[in-house]
Amino acid sequence: MGTDILRRFNFTQAKVKGIQSQGRRVDYKDLSQPKLRLRVSSTGAKSFLVYMWHPKLRKPVSITIGKFPDINVTEARKKAQQIIIDVSNGVVHSDENKRAKAKLVTLRELYQYYIKSKGQKLKPSTIKDYGAKLEQQFNDWLDIPAERITEQMVSDRYNNNGLKSSAGIRTLRAIFNYAVKHELISKSPITNKLEVRQEKRKDRFIRSDKLGIWIDAVNYIGLKNKKAQAYLLLLLFTGCRSSEALGVLINDVDFSNNSIVVRNTKNRSDFTIYLPDSLIPYIKQIYDSENIYLFQGSGGSGHMSVPRKPMNEVTRLTGIQFSSHDLRRTFATIAQDAGVSIGLIKELLNHSRQGDVTLGYIQTEAKTLRRAINQVSDLIVLNIKK
Repeated sequence: MGTDILRRFNFTQAKVKGIQSQGRRVDYKDLSQPKLRLRVSSTGAKSFLVYMWHPKLRKPVSITIGKFPDINVTEARKKAQQIIIDVSNGVVHSDENKRAKAKLVTLRELYQYYIKSKGQKLKPSTIKDYGAKLEQQFNDWLDIPAERITEQMVSDRYNNNGLKSSAGIRTLRAIFNYAVKHELISKSPITNKLEVRQEKRKDRFIRSDKLGIWIDAVNYIGLKNKKAQAYLLLLLFTGCRSSEALGVLINDVDFSNNSIVVRNTKNRSDFTIYLPDSLIPYIKQIYDSENIYLFQGSGGSGHMSVPRKPMNEVTRLTGIQFSSHDLRRTFATIAQDAGVSIGLIKELLNHSRQGDVTLGYIQTEAKTLRRAINQVSDLIVLNIKK
């Protein structure tokens, strides 16, 4: 480190305060956190820093934490721990590299650093969603230096280019906030002046008097695309989430029990969905024991993507605008109309019980869920016949 002396002791506030200048620079190593150092200059100025091997740069680096007593010993240890995690994940955070790196680091690299910093806190599906938002809304920014993305660019993209939602901006803000905090860039281009729209919860669903013509159109497209037909009817008749339906494994389809299991759901658990009798023929016609997924596809994921072209065709035939999540909302609406209790609707939708003390006491049996799902199915069929 270019010092003449390296001394070791367990840092305490009193001991650090009592250190006097030696007339030359001296570094002290904390026995409680060996990568934490205290540097005392020839004039007696004291600074905390981290000294460690950087796996990406393949050399030792020193990262300044701050001056003592502006930062106390406890704060220095906490900040050191975060820096150690960052460096272990490959973040270029050292004093001698951060200015040069800030001029070159791209938005894509910032995103990768941000994801690494989250570790196991983010589900793969969440990471995929973040990446998709960046690709869709900021694809032309991904490989330019992040420092070149200005407040005006963000404002123009958000206010003038008609972004479909504010979710992309929120993702971008989180990435830039992380980068500023860890001194990867000097400042965020997303300031408080940018008023991000607060989106209202969508309330669109397919009305009961429109279900008949909607299902007629779904059955029509089923003549050409049986997987799209089965996918749309599965969402309508069970309220299943789109991503969970598409990811159903062929081995998790059980016709002896008329059920499917969706794995690693939004609640980080497996969930059994009971299939109503009226849905079984549509599932059987796409079932192939040689496949990995029920909705087998040819893309990188292995399963089918959301069938947007068939869905657009249904809209063209009926004039009914809808999304995959609208079908989940339609299911819940019909369930309430069928007399299914709110608590049971939550169970069918696999909503979290966290925070609901009463639901925590109720252990719903399979026969109850099966009976409820058939109540919804019967009302759908009844509405179709009207």
